[in-house]
Amino acid sequence: MRRVVCANGPDGKATFVSDGEPPKIFRHGDYWFAEIWATDDLPPSTDSTDITPGFETFDTNFPAGATRFRVFSVPPTGESGGSSMHATDTIDYLIVMEGEIDLAADDGSEVHLVRGDTAVQLHGVHEWRNRGTEPCTLGVVMVGIQPR
Repeated sequence: MRRVVCANGPDGKATFVSDGEPPKIFRHGDYWFAEIWATDDLPPSTDSTDITPGFETFDTNFPAGATRFRVFSVPPTGESGGSSMHATDTIDYLIVMEGEIDLAADDGSEVHLVRGDTAVQLHGVHEWRNRGTEPCTLGVVMVGIQPR
């Protein structure tokens, strides 16, 4: 995976400050999570440095207003099962980049998503279920909210 970062240089002109692999990729079994960019400053600033190299673990608990841009892969898990029901103190903006996946809510409902589909997850308890035969890759921007 390639990550390109463009920012203003000392002369005020846009320049490429990074071009390479994301600095952190976390693996958990057949799942993987790539940290693309993150902000903790409130409000976020374009003068921010890349904080992702300092991440020691994959974490979904971060301050309200903080952001995380991530790419993650969900392996095929068969007919049932997946990531396990969970909620994060975030608003998540997602896009299916490759494959297909089911997004399940704790009320028992599900929606099937395919490449190019998007979803907005507003803190609710949910689970990702990949019933296909290939991994599903999703891009997500997470924005921290006040814990409930």
